[in-house]
Amino acid sequence: MSKKNEPLRVKPLEESRAIAERHARAVLDVIGAPVTPQGVSSKDGPCENSDGGVSGADSYSLLHMYNVVVAPARQVEVLRRVRDAFAAQGVRVAQDEIYDIPESPGGKVSGVDEADGFRILVSSTSPPEQITVWVTSPCFANPGQGSR
Repeated sequence: MSKKNEPLRVKPLEESRAIAERHARAVLDVIGAPVTPQGVSSKDGPCENSDGGVSGADSYSLLHMYNVVVAPARQVEVLRRVRDAFAAQGVRVAQDEIYDIPESPGGKVSGVDEADGFRILVSSTSPPEQITVWVTSPCFANPGQGSR
């Protein structure tokens, strides 16, 4: 969501999908493991407005997601590599919760690309047999639809 009383930035949905895919692919390259057979899941919908209600069709945010098969014994190492790659890619680490516990390895790392506002969350599943890569966009106005 944009700051109060500021118009939303205008961006076509397809452009946001391309940016989200670029962020996801950068993480998938670091992970270096197979994507689950389901492949990518991508959903968009209206943004919440400042009072918590759903805004109209003039805005959207995007969720772009992959699951990757990563053995429990590799979860910690993979999450650490992702965290280190964020810094190299100019993504600010916002959350770093990696648990090197033999009976339950894994955790989550999240970051924000300050240049475009997209958020990236890389998280172990429970049980830690996969890693989920979530990329979410900020709230944008659809071109030609105005802004809130």
